[in-house]
Formats: sequence, structure tokens, C-alpha cells
Amino acid sequence: MRAFVYIGLLLMGFACQPVREDGNRATYDTMTHPVATDTLIAAEPEPAPATPVVDTALLRLSRFYAGLPQYDSNHYAPLERENAWLDFHYAMQLNWELMDSLRKMSAWQKETLSPAYGDSQVVFYPFSGPDFLHMHRLFPDASEYIMAALEPIVELPK
Repeated sequence: MRAFVYIGLLLMGFACQPVREDGNRATYDTMTHPVATDTLIAAEPEPAPATPVVDTALLRLSRFYAGLPQYDSNHYAPLERENAWLDFHYAMQLNWELMDSLRKMSAWQKETLSPAYGDSQVVFYPFSGPDFLHMHRLFPDASEYIMAALEPIVELPK
């Protein structure tokens, strides 16, 4: 009796396979599945890209610490006219010129890393305490850097 049930199920399964118009059995690759037009769902419009928020106070402080002149007149402008800051500014300019000597790292990055990470726009760099230089040399085309370090966070001077 069991054998008849198994044979019946097998025949029913075989009979339920789709058949093409030419009489041959359809395979999964050749089957088409018509979709009723009244069941289509309209695609949602893509949201507009977010406008980045710029913290101008932090930007000004960062430029001051980096030895870069301010974009506008603010409370750091008088400090930038002092000899100490001007000396610091020129020293930083020399340091950046020395950093340009890292061309070997840049060549290696283009040859080895660039093909590996392709169009990646975000870089997570967990060793970024004082090491922004290497992260930027290794991933120069990223639009966003996520940096993590073990150094304690201190309050920025006013």
C-alpha cells in the first residue's frame, strides 16, 4: 500500500511540472513568471543626500593647532600675528614638506592597497592616536575617516 502512495506522489509531482508551448518540459531557467500589472509597487524616491554639518568652532581650533591660517577673521586671528605662532606656522610648513618625502609609501599604496579597497569611501582606522599621517597616506581618496585611539579625551581649550 505504501508503495502505491509513493508512486502516486511521484507521478503527481512529475505531472505538475510546467510544460512549454512546444510540449517540452520547462526547466527553471526557461520558466517565465508573469506579474500582474496591478500588483506592481512604485519605487520610493531616493532621499536627498544629507548636508554635512560643519562645526566652525572646531574647524577654527583645528586650523590654529595645525599652523594653518584661518579662513575668516575670528578670535584666533590676533594670536596668529604673534611671533610664536608664526614660528610654529613656518615649522609646520617645513614638516609638511618633509612628509612629502613619503612618496615610497604612496607608490606602494597605489600599487597594492588601491586595487584592494577600490571605491571605498569610509576608512575605519583603529590606530589613529597621533597617526593621522599614515592613515591619510594609505587611504588618500576616502571621503570619511573614522578614527579610534586609546588616548584619553580632554576638553578643548576655549
